[in-house]
Amino acid sequence: MREFILIFILISFVGCNSKTSKSEPIVEIEESKERDLLFDFIEPEKEFELTITDFYENRTSCATEVVPYALIIGTTTDKDLPKKVSVLSYCEEEVFKPGQKVIIIPEVEPSLLTSRNPLNPLYFVVTDTIVNGEMLSEWIIGSENKAIWGKPKLIE
Repeated sequence: MREFILIFILISFVGCNSKTSKSEPIVEIEESKERDLLFDFIEPEKEFELTITDFYENRTSCATEVVPYALIIGTTTDKDLPKKVSVLSYCEEEVFKPGQKVIIIPEVEPSLLTSRNPLNPLYFVVTDTIVNGEMLSEWIIGSENKAIWGKPKLIE
C-alpha cells in the first residue's frame, strides 16, 4: 500500500510540473515594463512581403459590436520595417498557414475605431502568461510586435 501511495504522489508531482510548463508560454517583449501591452501601430508607405509565422483566424462576424480582424504575424525583409510585425486584417475571412508568403497591402485604421461612438477591437488574449520573467494576467497576442492594419494577398 505504501508503494502505491508513493507512486501516486510521484505521478501527481510529474503531471503538475509538465502542465505548468506547457500553460505558460515565454514571450520576448522589448521594453514591456515601459508600455502597455496594446498594439503599437506603424503606417508603412508601400506594400511589402511577409512570411507568415503565426495566424489567428477571424471568428467574428463583421456585423457585430466589435472590430473583428484576423491576426497575421510574420517576418519581413523590407529594411524600412521591423523584422517581425503583426498585421491586423479587418473582416478577413481567408485562412493562412505558417510558412506561406503574402503581400501586405497597408490600410488605414478602420473608421469604426475613430467614429463618434467607436467600437473596440476584439483582441486575441492569452491569460496567465510570463513575459520577461513577469507574470501577466492578460496579454494581447501580437502586441509584442509593431502592428499594421493591412490586407494580405497570397503570393502564388
